[in-house]
Amino acid sequence: MQLRSSFASMAFLVVAGLAILTLTGAEDPQDQEFEYATRIRPEALDDAELAKALDMAKAAGITTLDYEVDWEDTDLGDSGGNKRTYDWSELDRLLAGAEARGIKVSLLLTHTPDWVHPALVETEPNSSYRQWTAPKGETELQHWSNFVRDVVGRYKGRVVHYEIWNEPNHRSFWRPEPNPSEYAALLRAAYLSAKETDPQATIVFGGLSTNDLGYLKEYYRVVKGSYPDAASNRYFFDVLGVHPYSENRSPDRYTSGAIFQGKFGEVDVNFTGFRRMKICMEDEGDSGKSLLLSEFGYSTTDTWMKAVPDYRRALYLKRAYEIARETPYIEGLSWYTYHHHPEWALVNEDLAPNLTYRAYKQISGAEASDVQLTINLPERVSGTYTIEPQLTNLSGSDVWRWELYVDGSRYATQSTTPIIWDTSLIWNGRHRIMLAAYTTDGSVWHSNFATTTVDNVVESTIPAIADTRIVEYTPTSTFGNSSTIQVDGDDPGGTGEDKSGLIKWDLSKVPAGSKIISASVTLNVTNTSAQTYEAYELKRAWTESAASWNLFALDRPWEIAGAKGSLDRKATVAGSVKLSATGKQSFAISPEVVQGWVDNPATNRGIIIADEANTDGLTFYSRNAADATLRPELNVTYTAP
Repeated sequence: MQLRSSFASMAFLVVAGLAILTLTGAEDPQDQEFEYATRIRPEALDDAELAKALDMAKAAGITTLDYEVDWEDTDLGDSGGNKRTYDWSELDRLLAGAEARGIKVSLLLTHTPDWVHPALVETEPNSSYRQWTAPKGETELQHWSNFVRDVVGRYKGRVVHYEIWNEPNHRSFWRPEPNPSEYAALLRAAYLSAKETDPQATIVFGGLSTNDLGYLKEYYRVVKGSYPDAASNRYFFDVLGVHPYSENRSPDRYTSGAIFQGKFGEVDVNFTGFRRMKICMEDEGDSGKSLLLSEFGYSTTDTWMKAVPDYRRALYLKRAYEIARETPYIEGLSWYTYHHHPEWALVNEDLAPNLTYRAYKQISGAEASDVQLTINLPERVSGTYTIEPQLTNLSGSDVWRWELYVDGSRYATQSTTPIIWDTSLIWNGRHRIMLAAYTTDGSVWHSNFATTTVDNVVESTIPAIADTRIVEYTPTSTFGNSSTIQVDGDDPGGTGEDKSGLIKWDLSKVPAGSKIISASVTLNVTNTSAQTYEAYELKRAWTESAASWNLFALDRPWEIAGAKGSLDRKATVAGSVKLSATGKQSFAISPEVVQGWVDNPATNRGIIIADEANTDGLTFYSRNAADATLRPELNVTYTAP
């Protein structure tokens, strides 16, 4: 019996400001039997090959072999024999060999014989199409019930579980189109006949292609509405089968881009989307059941998924099994496949083991190792960060390839350490980091997961999109085309009349959700002032062409001329302006003000620079200056979302 035991369980420590996730080597506290399974096809192997395959399975720590029992081939009705008479030879051969080695066997029941639906033979020339047309209607379902009863009766107590059909939500395996109502009838017939024959038989819902939440919800709707005995019979299954293929992505990668609307509802094509399947069962009042990941794997050549090289597939296998066995409600994971379809298999056509087979031995515990790979990261990182892994019982010279994974995505590949991580390539926020080391002896080892926050600061210089001055002694004049802006509290001298400057910037290039850290305004000063002016946040939608002392836009007066009303500008000073030297000079502006503009662009009216008590004027270039380098700029530092 194999128990759940983590490749290395994890402990979270905080030491000297470092967030560290380390491998402790302890067993998972939820110790229970876990199936290390794979799919086998004994009919493709002679006796010597089967014996070798079984020996290698035992050596790899495989505890369960899945076998697809083809009803069409097993029943002799299509091959000239009597209906409901069987050729059990392949199944008997497999069970005998597996049991002799202490390996369990599970069965997947599929394929419909032609004699079950003779009318289809007349209309459908494609034999595969006919095989994957499941029994329907009372007569055909009775034949199916008899087949299930005969299988369960013959192998009572020797089969760990029976999976009913393959991917009934996929058109290739449920012809002509997936139909939860039809599958519910098939599963119910199988469940009732199996339990009648062996009440201890475990019935697995036919493994769904990916995490098809919509199909599962529709199944529950159908059985609850159609079968009064559904709840008392556990909705006709004991364990939910799922095939959580994630295409060529790591099992650790979870992306919203892999979630879409299928025929019956939402489909989650992430490996860990199986967690949502469990939630769906609980929402339907069907709690307490386990899941079986009855098929999962990667191809080393392009198929319906993009290719994953064998060395990286070995890493993904380890992570898939670690995730599965650390999840208490997962009974096991069956790797697709063992020996047939070599691009998917653990061994080659001649049964020679590949790198993925080696990884299987290690993850199951059949091949012991004390290698440890640890990474430590600070709480926050930015820019280019260097990761120096700590190795135990492993030499850096033995590693031919390093890979850096961030949230399950591969971000960097190197042949040597330290690992250089350009954090600017990823969004700011919390991330899980892992390193993988590929060694010259054909192994792959991965580090602990270290969690850190990427906090890259972006510096942006934004040119003004509008600016002007408003002048009290010429209250109707506009100066939007002027190349300079004058600010004064007493011009002409001795009159006490004011000049104020208005400036606005477009912040649309700062991503929504950014956090403003600091902000400043740079002006090119031509006439300095020893006095301090104030910048206030404007509240009116002023226009450069029409703004004057009296108006903020065409025919739109300020509440109080000169933008002095509470409806014209805010009372709080946004920045103090003291520019006592010519050339480029800057003053700070409240980051809260700019944050408000980013969060709510409709409030971005820019600023007004003014002080009615000052007597020493200030002049700077406007955005109309011929030299673009002389124009007003807003300098913003922020962290992007």
